[in-house]
Amino acid sequence: MDPAENGAAPPAPDVTYGTVFGSPPAPFLWSGRPWKGPVAGLAIILVLLFATYLLRDTSDTHLQSAVAPLAWFAILSLVVLVPATVLGTRRMTYEVDDEGVLVRHPGPKFDVRWGQLSRIETAKPPIPSGVPFLLVGNVTLYGFRTREGFIAGFVVPSGELRGRGADAFVSSLLQNAKGHSVPVVEVPWQEARGWRKQRLRA
Repeated sequence: MDPAENGAAPPAPDVTYGTVFGSPPAPFLWSGRPWKGPVAGLAIILVLLFATYLLRDTSDTHLQSAVAPLAWFAILSLVVLVPATVLGTRRMTYEVDDEGVLVRHPGPKFDVRWGQLSRIETAKPPIPSGVPFLLVGNVTLYGFRTREGFIAGFVVPSGELRGRGADAFVSSLLQNAKGHSVPVVEVPWQEARGWRKQRLRA
């Protein structure tokens, strides 16, 4: 009999995963070469650096105020684009599912199960004053800390997958973490800088 017909309240929906209709978290799988045209990107950044060099002694106050942020942006971009150019031919894999997280990228590779994790740590690098947010984007690092206190690995979705791929990876990661009761905690950037030294060696 329908509970509503008997005047009783309907049963509460299953919200175990915090998603619509109580459906399990969506898995994520991407395998390929996410970097397209790193050489062209390098060329643009080098032109930008050359332009800031030419404008360093300009008398225009508006241009002077723009030179330093542009130079910082160019330097930060080179840090990302140079490794991408060298390693861009390698196949990468990013997978999140009910079992755990697997990442095969130019950085340290890792494959960790949800039961092995105590929490996922997130951190954002400091952005130099004056650099427009739109130029840098929402750069967030995700570190996977095991129950033994080690870092199984870390990933920067916005820098490695870009666009919708990064958004889908993060969405699946957060949903699955919630479904497996793995907390996601933001930590200071200074703490995240020590992740590499805290990695669990295979």
